[in-house]
Amino acid sequence: MMDVPRENDGAETTIFRIGGTAWPEPRPERELSNLMRIASEEELSDWMRDYEAGKWFFVRIELFADVLTADGVARYCGHSVPALSFIMPHGEDNIDHASEIVRSSVEAIAATLQVNGVAAAPDDLASMPIVIEVCPELERLFAA
Repeated sequence: MMDVPRENDGAETTIFRIGGTAWPEPRPERELSNLMRIASEEELSDWMRDYEAGKWFFVRIELFADVLTADGVARYCGHSVPALSFIMPHGEDNIDHASEIVRSSVEAIAATLQVNGVAAAPDDLASMPIVIEVCPELERLFAA
């Protein structure tokens, strides 16, 4: 946990974790198009075969920080990171992948906090516990 004063009123807040929520990528066709530009023909063939078989799909991670304030818990969301690939069946590999993305996105989380009057250095955020959540739509997909 990290105690910091809020800039707008000086009240103490405690940032107790950072994280991300996985959502389906809203425009997977755009991400597939990007993949087509960077992958070799053989690699693309393998990726597309597995994609069409439902063995992997694109998600985006909505970044957040959970903060304890005098009014209770506040979640500050802002930036999203597009085009992560999750594999099926869902497991720790997906969570680890998303956690790495959150940890590498601490500047964006710090910017979101700053906009909301909470000052936090990215280096400090990088040492915070990370939680990865999965939206209900993906939970249903994983359960199927």
